[in-house]
Amino acid sequence: MYDYIFAGFKHVIPFGYDHILFMVVLYLASKSLKESLTRCTVFTLAHSITLLLAGMGWIKVESAVVEPLIAFSIFIMAVNNLKQILPEYSSYSVVFIFGLFHGLGFAGAMLHYGIPQSELPLDLLYFNIGVELSQLIILLTSFLILRSAFAQKSFYHQRVFRPLNLMVACIALFWTIARVLS
Repeated sequence: MYDYIFAGFKHVIPFGYDHILFMVVLYLASKSLKESLTRCTVFTLAHSITLLLAGMGWIKVESAVVEPLIAFSIFIMAVNNLKQILPEYSSYSVVFIFGLFHGLGFAGAMLHYGIPQSELPLDLLYFNIGVELSQLIILLTSFLILRSAFAQKSFYHQRVFRPLNLMVACIALFWTIARVLS
């Protein structure tokens, strides 16, 4: 049990750079900690669905397709934070759809553990708990660093929010291109 919780946690912190950046832009897209936790819950529900379906072998998508989509989802979220390109009403549904892609990525990571089929649902749950714990740490850390320290400052939007989203967008676009070409 604890091995899979730790594996899920470790898959994100410190090794899941794309997931860390997605959580940061997800946080930046929110107006409050409560909203970011709600978005994170929607994201978790989505990636839990595809993680379970892929882990059980009911769906299979090649990592050559999934990995560029994950990077592109980060790019879209960061760009949308800078200039709204997605309809406002769709924000939770977009997070849900992106969560489905990320779940397929987690499933690819889980396949390396060689879990027996009979133990898969429970071990996937444990892995997912580790992922969720890491996501909560990223969101709370983002809150403490970005909102608590800077959000009330007049320079926050221009010197923190915009440059951070621009940097993430550039990194995610680079990852998208690199993953498509590899």
